Amino acid sequence: PDELFGHALLVMHENGFRHMPIVENGEPVGIVSSRKALDPDLEEFISESQRRKHLRRLMENQRTKPAG
Repeated sequence: PDELFGHALLVMHENGFRHMPIVENGEPVGIVSSRKALDPDLEEFISESQRRKHLRRLMENQRTKPAG
């Protein structure tokens, strides 16, 4: 996720964008702004996002494991 965020910032900078949508499974789920990228709370936001993704994967794995 950090690498993707860094890439998004680079694309924004190179193209003069101040905002970029966050898309998950083809659906918009948020937006990143150049101003937010400088926010000290960003690290906490990224960590929370990573925790949610990890939890989602764990839950999906539990549903697909055979009983036994």
